[in-house]
Amino acid sequence: KDSLGAAVTALMHGDVSIILSNGTPALKFEAIKFDSLGISNRNIKTKKKEFWMSPGTWAFASPQKSVGGFPVNLGGIVPYVEMKTEIEAGLNFKLSMAIGGADKTIIGAEAKLSVYGALKLSLDDFRPNFTVSAGIRADSIRLLGDVGPLKVDGWLAFYKKDNVYGDGIKGHVAATFPMIKIEATAQFGNVNNFNYWFIDACAQFGTPIPVVGPIGINGFGGGAYYNMKLQNGPPQDNEMKAKNIANSSTPGSSMSGITFVPSA
Repeated sequence: KDSLGAAVTALMHGDVSIILSNGTPALKFEAIKFDSLGISNRNIKTKKKEFWMSPGTWAFASPQKSVGGFPVNLGGIVPYVEMKTEIEAGLNFKLSMAIGGADKTIIGAEAKLSVYGALKLSLDDFRPNFTVSAGIRADSIRLLGDVGPLKVDGWLAFYKKDNVYGDGIKGHVAATFPMIKIEATAQFGNVNNFNYWFIDACAQFGTPIPVVGPIGINGFGGGAYYNMKLQNGPPQDNEMKAKNIANSSTPGSSMSGITFVPSA
């Protein structure tokens, strides 16, 4: 205590595990170690009376962490506290996700994610009423680089507990095939302990794309896939029109109309 009043400061170390099986995505972060995590009711530098926090240092050693069933590497963890209409405390993470499983030709996907708890106070007939909540906020996942024989650039979102496709991510990418760059749907997932993926596109071109001499491509339907089987064939020449939008969030929906089903 000094002329400014009482100062309360805590400096903490230890480890924390976060396991959320019912969130979207499911999350398993075990044994995250932290050191020198500080909190105080006074800014340590300015001495001003306000909530102060120092993030300290964090370590992400084994066991393996996972998000949505995909192995992840953690980085850039930042604890936070926000005091607005409710008090919210949590952790912000940067993730690198191994979405290809055993297929090492697949780049990792990058994402940001927050795990939080919140406390809200209200009055009910002049009696205090506390509401406690918790959850996960996940930004769209960035995918940029090589996926097997393709190059992709786009954004995907999580899905969970689909009866056929299990857990995974799906979204809209620009896909560069060996002869063409086109808007496409991408899906990566895991079910029954194996990974799968597909990238699918379908479009009709007003002007044929030259390939060799007088030969050109006036339409495209299909794509690439891994650990999946096709339940129907690709569209015919007169059917080169997208059956679904590229950014459809429905697991399994494809632009070409091909039905891709996980199959190890």
